Amino acid sequence: MKNDQFWEKCNNGQVLMAYASWQTDAITTNCEHPEKAMQLLDYLNSEEGARLIYSGVEGVHWEYDENGVPQLTDSFIQMTKTDPDYRTKTGATIVQALSPDSLNILAQCDQYMNVQGVKCIMAATPEEFEAAKQEAMDSLADKNYQQAVDELLQAYEEAKTSAESFDLGQ
Repeated sequence: MKNDQFWEKCNNGQVLMAYASWQTDAITTNCEHPEKAMQLLDYLNSEEGARLIYSGVEGVHWEYDENGVPQLTDSFIQMTKTDPDYRTKTGATIVQALSPDSLNILAQCDQYMNVQGVKCIMAATPEEFEAAKQEAMDSLADKNYQQAVDELLQAYEEAKTSAESFDLGQ
């Protein structure tokens, strides 16, 4: 795709961004089953699909605690202690400790910024850039981005505190 076609393709939905990432997914014209490929991309971009990719299988690698917060299972923790490559072998790398509301906010903001970022990059003048930047900042505020960021920062601090007391020798 040529650079000048990118913005047009973003606007008409031909360029899709993956859940909570800067990865670009595409379905080529050579795809034998584009509908099935789109179903797969839709699933991978869902909360359930993203959690499976990043956190593994519920009940095997992680489970919800009594407060509804995802936690690693004891068996998963034990396997990571005995096999340093266990996370890589299983593909389970992180447990998302954010609420579904915050995950949804972040996913929506990520999708929005993938397009809005292109708008800023493609701005022809400093004035167009500033206008696009302000539009992005206003829209993020309208989408409750700060609420999700606050929860993310809180989860980070809790994970940091937990990690400080984590003993690999147990």
